[in-house]
Amino acid sequence: MQISWRIVGLVGFGLSLATGLVWLVGGFLTYPMPDNVPTRWDHYRYIAISQHPFASDDPLAREAPYCWRILTPLLVYLSPLAWPVSFMLLTLLGLGGAALTLYSYLRKLGYSEQAGIFGLALFFSLAGLLFNIRDFYLTDPLALFAITLGFYWFEVVRQRGRINLASGLGLLAILVVGVLTKETVLALLPLLILARELNWRTKLGLGLGPVLLIIGLRLAFPSSNAYSYLDEMKDVISNKFFGVGITSLLIRFNFAFLGTWGPALVLLFYRPRQTITYFVNRKAALIYLVIIYSQIFVAHNIDRLLVYGFMVVIPLLVDKAVQLCAERKLKLYVLLGITVSLQLAYFYGRPPLWASLGVCGLLILWLLRPPQLFKPGKFFTPEETEIDKVMSQK
Repeated sequence: MQISWRIVGLVGFGLSLATGLVWLVGGFLTYPMPDNVPTRWDHYRYIAISQHPFASDDPLAREAPYCWRILTPLLVYLSPLAWPVSFMLLTLLGLGGAALTLYSYLRKLGYSEQAGIFGLALFFSLAGLLFNIRDFYLTDPLALFAITLGFYWFEVVRQRGRINLASGLGLLAILVVGVLTKETVLALLPLLILARELNWRTKLGLGLGPVLLIIGLRLAFPSSNAYSYLDEMKDVISNKFFGVGITSLLIRFNFAFLGTWGPALVLLFYRPRQTITYFVNRKAALIYLVIIYSQIFVAHNIDRLLVYGFMVVIPLLVDKAVQLCAERKLKLYVLLGITVSLQLAYFYGRPPLWASLGVCGLLILWLLRPPQLFKPGKFFTPEETEIDKVMSQK
């Protein structure tokens, strides 16, 4: 991995700033929460598991699907430190590891150090990621770390054009540890299935391990409640998509896009043909993103879950930023400052929806430039991103 001590310092600085910002804006969630909280939040389950992970008589510690996400609570249980401290350290370790791996991934794709830092700034500006610092009892940070390691592994193998025993065992470890943390890591399987560098026996061997582990976890830790994704889907669709007003529906879809990625998402409208080509050339990444976005049908709190797509979205936004700076003769750090300022203003200033959409609309007009607005047919003509051109020459 292409990581210098300067980048490690920047990530540490970013985590410190993020932690301070979270503390200033909303503070950390405390345990137990006030009595007027109507429902128990997810972290109640993880705290209960961390106190007695192998007990079968605590309904809260055996509530599905939380009881199958055993790794983080188990590490807290085994830690000699106080359990709140252990949870916080694991959160910072997971987010810090994910940030460093994201930077290495961007450098592996061929981007400059400045572009890699731009990607780190986007990472630390996403409220869905930083919510894990506020609610630091969750399992998401280590799962996000596993996701980034998986993407980095596939890019290394793609560039080498082959796999050896050590790297194969490395991916198996990533998938197994990731599944022990959270089942969302299984979304990496399309990248495994569509990897051209691997034969089918290798794919089957590497993919079967985490799938069997998922089954084993459900057998080893029977839940205290009747849980199925189908029932959850029916509940969410009936309560969040049907029987609600158009305003509530628009707010939910706003959370799914602008509410997850912030104003930086408008960069996708710069050279929109490239955005289409980007996903056409990366079918596995597109399938991964579709799987991540399918969570809007099974979950109520979606921005924290959809942010798992950052290993697809952030490299695309970085690519757009690099090209935009080259074409409009901007310094990347200037664009970085503008972008991060807009992100923080949106996520923490909480402007009205109409104001957010208005500002984003003006930015889109600037990115598209007036002549393109009158040539919609051009949107559907393939155009390669700069990174696609570099990769095609290798």
